Amino acid sequence: MIGGTTSGMDGLARPLAKFSLLKRRAGTTRAAFVGHWRTVHVDVLVNKARHKAYNKRYVQNEFLDLAGLDDQRFDGAAQMIPQSAQLVRQGFQNDPLYAKYVRPDEHLFLDVAGCVVLYCETSGVGNVGQCESPLKAMALVGRAPGTDPVEFNVAWNRRTKALLDGASQSGMRAFRQHWVMQGAATRMLDGEVLQDAPAVVDELFFDDVDAMSALCASEAFIKGFDQCHALAPGHGSHLFAAREHLVYEGA
Repeated sequence: MIGGTTSGMDGLARPLAKFSLLKRRAGTTRAAFVGHWRTVHVDVLVNKARHKAYNKRYVQNEFLDLAGLDDQRFDGAAQMIPQSAQLVRQGFQNDPLYAKYVRPDEHLFLDVAGCVVLYCETSGVGNVGQCESPLKAMALVGRAPGTDPVEFNVAWNRRTKALLDGASQSGMRAFRQHWVMQGAATRMLDGEVLQDAPAVVDELFFDDVDAMSALCASEAFIKGFDQCHALAPGHGSHLFAAREHLVYEGA
């Protein structure tokens, strides 16, 4: 393991990504959740705790209320590039400053028991292009029970290639894919390993809402889940419309 990468079975270095999937506290409006997360919580993370010591980049994905892409499982996703692969096992949540400052603030606006942390290896799948738009669809893809992981990976990669090949027609401008590492999906509350974690996180970038909605609502897109041994959206997989907010990049 070297700075922010892991070595896959093929010996190639894989960049790391960390997602904290956030559920707002009961009784907290979406606006209040976003307001606290983007201001007070950033101050706590960066100026009271040592968030930058653990991460090279921090993006807040604000989930949007958009028909067909308004899954209520989570309300937002913090997205980081860790400084080192060693942090998968002993990271920010193990820092004493996290317990002192961050966890108390989390309880003010989060349902911490409903939040999930994922460490992923970012795929070598190439982008279809560089996109400056912060608008994207995020898919948390669950593998169907009883499906062989290798068989699923092959099938999902085949589906991904078809998405990339059709990007010019669908309006998708860029694409990123992250495979969840084995044993590295946990509950935020206590670090317990999840048994029903997503297998992969896909990010599909668009310039406009209409193109994103049309692709994600299309019959081919939805049927692709079942055809590739993935759980259907809303039934184990989750689709969200998100807008990226870059908090910092670089130490």
